[in-house]
Amino acid sequence: MSGDPEQDYFSDGISEDIITELSRFSNLFVIAHSSSFSYADKHPDSTLIASELGVRYVLEGSIRRAGNRVRVTAQLIDSRTSSHIWAERYDHVVEDIFDMQEELTRHVATSLGPQIEMAEIARVRDSETPSFSAYDLALKAKAILFEGIKSNQAETLVQAIDAADEVLKVDSRNVQALWTQGFAYHILYTMRPPSEADQLMTHASEVIKRLAEIDTANPYCCMILGAICWDRGEYELALRHMRRGYQLNPSFAWNLFTLAWAEALAGLTEEAVKHAELGLRLSPRDMDFWLGIAYHALALAHFANGNYQEAKKMGKRALEYQSEAPVRSSVVISSCGHLGELDEAARRVRALRTYGSEFLNNLLNGEYVLFAIPETNALLVEGIKMAVD
Repeated sequence: MSGDPEQDYFSDGISEDIITELSRFSNLFVIAHSSSFSYADKHPDSTLIASELGVRYVLEGSIRRAGNRVRVTAQLIDSRTSSHIWAERYDHVVEDIFDMQEELTRHVATSLGPQIEMAEIARVRDSETPSFSAYDLALKAKAILFEGIKSNQAETLVQAIDAADEVLKVDSRNVQALWTQGFAYHILYTMRPPSEADQLMTHASEVIKRLAEIDTANPYCCMILGAICWDRGEYELALRHMRRGYQLNPSFAWNLFTLAWAEALAGLTEEAVKHAELGLRLSPRDMDFWLGIAYHALALAHFANGNYQEAKKMGKRALEYQSEAPVRSSVVISSCGHLGELDEAARRVRALRTYGSEFLNNLLNGEYVLFAIPETNALLVEGIKMAVD
């Protein structure tokens, strides 16, 4: 929109890069740039575009360039309602045109992935007309999963597993359903009584075996393979899976957040901080659960570095997104213990016993190990015992 036809190449280049980056999300059906570009000079209604191309969402935007300053706007439109479900504006001073183009592309693609995911989950959850397609059923199972994570209710997580089972009866190779089951087992594993640990891990291992057989080049698969391998104590393998997911799709923020979490637990604190902050910069309006994981990863990294004040600060930020999260609470409690803030630590221990007593007992008696480095884990337990004793 600079008024200079010579600048069309600049707009076309960024648009093509965004299409390419969005195509890395295997759960999105993205129209090729040759078809999308056919509408560039026609300015038709987004509903008409969606109808002709057979899509539900349309991304449109504009680029203004004056000298070395660039402003880009982007809007995601739901063609069913013609409503904007996401909009963003980016202002850049251009020093290196290729660096700017790459950063802008990643910002848009990383922000857009979660927005479509949330919009689709809301569409299926709120729909008055039930759909029995594997796609919609998988979205419903994922909605139940996030509800269970938010409420910290094991029963709801089990419901998500059962709902995903219904999907797999229709489509035995549905990656989204298997991902939902795998992540539910991963969360349940942290909440488990010791007597159920082996059974949960057996189920989780069956899920990742099936995922590995279906598609190891899918970032969703890499992410959950990494999370469950971590639960099994296979730390190097877990990091290898998550790093492969990052290579496959650097714009997949959920994997970035999970990678940062694993790196912090492995003592790779510099990498953890880098990836957590990158994920927050690329997807600052993501789901509360994932933003919470990013701050939790930062809290873990600072704790491992012995910076208990910053660990407490980031841990409390993480708890703002999920107040009843036992692992996050344990890091804040231990940090308070090491800082000598025993009154606050004891108060948080009493609260933790009301919603995570099993986890607290498992952690204190060694049934649950958080950090891969024994010395760091011992410091975590030591800080909590200051408040318990």
